[in-house]
Amino acid sequence: SSVIFAVRGSSNDLTLLGTTSTSPLLRHIAIYNIAMQANKAPQIASLYVGDLHPDVTEAMLYELFNRIGPVASIRVCRDKINKQSLGYGYVNFHNANDAETALDTLSYTNIHGRCCRLMWSQRDTGQRKSSNSNVYVGNLDKNIDNKALHDTFSVFGDIRSCKVAADSLGNSYGYGFVHFETEEAARDAIVKLNNMEVSGKRIQVCMCENRKDAPNANSADNFTNLYVKCFPAHWDEEVMKEEFGKFGVLTGVAVRKDGQGRRCAFVNFERHEDAKECVNKMHMRDMRSPEEDSKDESEVGTDGHPLTRLYVQRAQPKAERERILKNQYAHEEAIKGKKSTVSLYVKGLQDDVTDQSLRSLFEPFGRVLSATVPRDSSGKCRGFGFVNYGTVQEATKAVSQMHLHVINGKAIHVDLAESKQDREARQARAGQRFGNMPFRPPMMGMPNRGPMFPPMMGPPMGGMRPGPCGPCGSPCGGPCGNPCSGPCGAGFPSRPGPWMGHYPVPSPNGVPGMPGPCGPCGPGGPCGMRPKMMVTPATLASMSPPMQKQLLGEKLYSEIVRIDPERAGRITGMMLEMDNSELLALIDSPEQLRSKAREAMQMLAQR
Repeated sequence: SSVIFAVRGSSNDLTLLGTTSTSPLLRHIAIYNIAMQANKAPQIASLYVGDLHPDVTEAMLYELFNRIGPVASIRVCRDKINKQSLGYGYVNFHNANDAETALDTLSYTNIHGRCCRLMWSQRDTGQRKSSNSNVYVGNLDKNIDNKALHDTFSVFGDIRSCKVAADSLGNSYGYGFVHFETEEAARDAIVKLNNMEVSGKRIQVCMCENRKDAPNANSADNFTNLYVKCFPAHWDEEVMKEEFGKFGVLTGVAVRKDGQGRRCAFVNFERHEDAKECVNKMHMRDMRSPEEDSKDESEVGTDGHPLTRLYVQRAQPKAERERILKNQYAHEEAIKGKKSTVSLYVKGLQDDVTDQSLRSLFEPFGRVLSATVPRDSSGKCRGFGFVNYGTVQEATKAVSQMHLHVINGKAIHVDLAESKQDREARQARAGQRFGNMPFRPPMMGMPNRGPMFPPMMGPPMGGMRPGPCGPCGSPCGGPCGNPCSGPCGAGFPSRPGPWMGHYPVPSPNGVPGMPGPCGPCGPGGPCGMRPKMMVTPATLASMSPPMQKQLLGEKLYSEIVRIDPERAGRITGMMLEMDNSELLALIDSPEQLRSKAREAMQMLAQR
């Protein structure tokens, strides 16, 4: 039979008011089910706590919220990598009544210098992001905070969330959002508060539009919002309104500053035609004052825009900017990945050198793929840069012409760029090879395993025997035009002796490294001796890094052996740890070379 009943009292004192059941068993079952329903575990109530100071911890929140009632758990959300607070957290109560009391009494409470913002934790993403009850409030006075905005709009209905947009220091941006529980309350607030004067300003109240719902907003065909930069420091929002209001009715103006202190602004027009006319007339406007007419106009920003001229263009949505940057980075990576790219390292640049000025210096020698000048935190050049060419010929020409070229009274050094890994590996090899062992040129007949340095060549001494010059077999002393197939024995002692190491030598047939015709024997020098190669940046640019060090070492050794014959090998090995550009400077300046050699001799004497 059916059971119809009513219950009065608490779970500990249940009273059955009425029943039509004639079965005692069913009556007991009904009473048991009601008791279990009343004694179920309390539902956990969760609150969202926003606008927290970065230094607020869980302990601070527990001390505040535990005064209302027992707290089940507290969590401050943090970054996964640096563990810094994200500015919000959650407080879970055992009792929903305690959570509601905390929401009513602790909203906008000052915690560590900031007023916190409380709302029910909403796990439903659809309700949290719904825009049919979310209201945008613009043109707010800078003194209006979250609490004042909440008090103004709470008369129209229950509010889920209320926030005034502000920077990291709490300074208001002049607009905010009010999210109502119902759409009716939101529309009522719009009707009654739009264009109403609040704190001396007429506020703008309208429905908040989701950007995803309008993917073509501010497109190139119908844009009204403009992005402005490179304007004078004294321009604030009032000056912006005065300058840009000449072109049409403005619906909003905002001046912002990024983390590096750079200022920009957004100007929104009511009509697309007014915004388009403003771009045509204001973009590239010279912003130099009469006192700044002499200021260099060639100084440009990272995007190539002159810093002395106003930048006014359509404000691009975030998705569009990310797409453009992605394509730009992909293009740059493709350029870097080309095997034909040759990168040059330029050192000794002035503080005011920019990417554009560096490109201008090297463009006369070929097509510059990219020119980059690293900068410090203050925006000044760090003293070096990189230039990429598409061919080896262009890079070689640039090195030969620009190395030690004087710019503004300072000589720059130009050399082939070397990756950090290659440079560290080279220095490690040089340290292992020359750190404790004397650096000696190889003996005749020994394989060429590293940098070799020529000895002091002298006239034939007693006991020396002439050797054949190639297949002709003619002794040295007469002309010989046959190609040499090996080192000539003329002028060398019968015992093994040092000789010049191998490096690419231009030959008549145009093939580097191939033996060329033997020069005339006689007063000009022993047969088989090659002409001295000039050590220039262009020569080094056409060689591999090991060959570069070999050629530089031979040139240094021939000079250092005159200063200290006994330790010439060690001193040369120590100097080879320097950059190629510094070694070229030493070769070109005998005074600097002698000074460097004396330093090395002092270091060796202290060991």
